[in-house]
Amino acid sequence: MADANQIMGAYAKLLRKNVRLNALAERAWSYSDAHKFADEAADLMFDVLKLYTNGHTDITRDEAVQIFTAVMKKNHEEVVKVCAMAQNDMYRKAGVGLKAITPDFNAEKARSLAEVISESEEVTDDYLRGLIKNNSLGVVDETLRVNAAAASNMGLAVHITRTYDDVGLHGGKDVCKWCMDRAGDWTDYAEAYQAGAFERHPGCGCLIEYHVGKTHTWQNRAGGWNEF
Repeated sequence: MADANQIMGAYAKLLRKNVRLNALAERAWSYSDAHKFADEAADLMFDVLKLYTNGHTDITRDEAVQIFTAVMKKNHEEVVKVCAMAQNDMYRKAGVGLKAITPDFNAEKARSLAEVISESEEVTDDYLRGLIKNNSLGVVDETLRVNAAAASNMGLAVHITRTYDDVGLHGGKDVCKWCMDRAGDWTDYAEAYQAGAFERHPGCGCLIEYHVGKTHTWQNRAGGWNEF
């Protein structure tokens, strides 16, 4: 079986060769772009992990932790780069002299994910893909959350939206009440946080975004929200 560094290297190679991901990495205009990057990068992560670990029942829990930690750390590094680009572009357009905050890699989360998978008797492809996407999109969510919180604490205006994804885990066949309960828009960070706007379940495809401005007044007009 390949070691953790070899698998991480294979994942890094797939990221470099993917034309669409490279285009997003070079010019991410928004958290929507970051969401797309994280979602597609997660698919590549799933492909790599499935290729190198599928059928290897001899993988120990410690080996699984090493493998998942290496690949998830690489994914985290690439996703936060795209998020920071989108965030800094947002600040520039808003005329706000701030720099993007990027969250640290959560090694404990990687360990927990690896342990759940290695200790499960039967791990389906859908289950594994859902967990991997949840982690990758969670990097975008956390980057957005910490920057929205920082902007709000500084007295800047924030507008947070969560758009329900009717495909996601259910393939569009059923309505996910859990997600529906968390969809909406807010002009107050604390209210968005209390409403669970930044939460995500495995396989969830909801899009979370936010905008920042210098004032506290937002008005919903045709074509979107505008700051005044």
